[in-house]
Amino acid sequence: MRAVRSAIAGPLGKVGTGLAFAVTGSAAIYADGNAENQQTRLLLTALIIVAVILLLVYRSPVLWLLPLFGAIGAIVLAQASVHGLANAGLTVSTLSADILIVLVFGAASDYALLLVHRYREEFPHHTTTEEAMATALRRTLPTLIASAATVTCALICLLAANSTALRGLGPVGAVGVVAALAAQTTFLPALLLVVGRAAFWPRIPEHGAGRAESRVWAGIAAQVARYPARTVIVVVILLGVACAGFASLRTDDSLLGNMKSGTDSATGQHLIDAHFSAGVSYPLVLLVPPGQAGLRRRAVRWA
Repeated sequence: MRAVRSAIAGPLGKVGTGLAFAVTGSAAIYADGNAENQQTRLLLTALIIVAVILLLVYRSPVLWLLPLFGAIGAIVLAQASVHGLANAGLTVSTLSADILIVLVFGAASDYALLLVHRYREEFPHHTTTEEAMATALRRTLPTLIASAATVTCALICLLAANSTALRGLGPVGAVGVVAALAAQTTFLPALLLVVGRAAFWPRIPEHGAGRAESRVWAGIAAQVARYPARTVIVVVILLGVACAGFASLRTDDSLLGNMKSGTDSATGQHLIDAHFSAGVSYPLVLLVPPGQAGLRRRAVRWA
């Protein structure tokens, strides 16, 4: 596309022509959408956001790196698994590949926060890090598995979508969530055990120390435990209100749906839509052998 635009800019870019041009079409739209390597940009953005959150939560120059390494390992595992699904015939679009990165980073960070917090709470009750980790895993695994199973089942529901890209997103997202669970319950605990208590520096929890408990979260937990049915009803209502906007959601297969306005391809497509009838943006090209004028006329009439 750069070569095409450079070739056109030569004669049309001369002073005095008074002509403006825009190169559009599926190839130009795809080139504009991927010119800056969208997946790399998404990965770096998610990496920075997660790193800032972990730094604020842990307030440790060491501990925040370990969940980050676990999340990166989860992404590698998820991408390798999705590659296998693609070879098996699953449609994997750029949408699925982009969402996979953000989804895995988010899920892996959530699982790491719960596991690491429980691991730190067990330090005062155990003399070794291995015992503390074993207890933390035993007590958090049911919650982590339930969370991952809920999200996985929800993503599998996308198999009922009409769009092929959305149908492919379901299994891709489900694989990503499972990869996040696997990495943060195997790779992350191994990293934490290798580093030991030093991972929590400068606030290293010691054996026999009292447990610091948040009054706010302790109060919320007590209310949930006392009124579980009421909590479920309230949460379901709140989630239903938050999802109400989907009732008016309308999607299509337009190539410009995810494009920023102002790009060359978007400008050209808007010009075509404004001045030509539907279908003119993709004219039909017929190749006819030379010397077969009759066939050419019939082909044009048929087209």
